[in-house]
Amino acid sequence: MYSGVIPKARSNATLTTIAYSKDHAQIACDSQTTDGSVIVSNTTKKWFNTRCGSRVFSSGGTLDIYAFEQHYKKGAVLPATMSLVKYIRITPGRVFYGEVKGGVLKEEALTTSHAIGSGDKYAIAGFKLGIDAQAAVQLSSELDPQTNDNINTFCTKCARTIENCCCK
Repeated sequence: MYSGVIPKARSNATLTTIAYSKDHAQIACDSQTTDGSVIVSNTTKKWFNTRCGSRVFSSGGTLDIYAFEQHYKKGAVLPATMSLVKYIRITPGRVFYGEVKGGVLKEEALTTSHAIGSGDKYAIAGFKLGIDAQAAVQLSSELDPQTNDNINTFCTKCARTIENCCCK
């Protein structure tokens, strides 16, 4: 357990940790929502399912994430005033990284492990040590005050929770 000084979140941080481990075929996310330094919820669902069968994990401002979700679910236009939303999208067997800003969406296939949010650097350091996505988010929760240890983990091969994975 880390016992040193916890750094403050970056001023324009996306306050969560979402980690994708290519080596372990996992994606994991915490469940904390904050408003500045105030914890609003410890049980936030950080993903949504799309009409085409993808599961999208996103990090950014609450209203921007809502607009982004409406775009995916209902075909709504992305607002030009939208701030940065980063996301990782999984379809069974494929994983994509994307960003949305100012109404423009850019997405590409992920070919390496990756993490987004305020705890991203800790998760990526964990991947360098060989840990899986769930352990990477756990590590981030110990070092990043904007990430909690209420972790949801999914298999990227079948897009189900690890507990219900059919790939074992």
